[in-house]
Amino acid sequence: MTHQKILATEKAGAIPMTHDNLKEVRGYLELLRDKNKIKNDDYLQLGGIIER
Repeated sequence: MTHQKILATEKAGAIPMTHDNLKEVRGYLELLRDKNKIKNDDYLQLGGIIER
């Protein structure tokens, strides 16, 4: 697999990982688990990433 490399002077679309944004991500992750859209193992792994 190849990846293209680009040079950019401006970056757009980055979302800072503030405490509020992390809470929102955690809520979305819990919603996915509650609706059985993700497996429990995936939930635990992604939850660990969010906690770090």
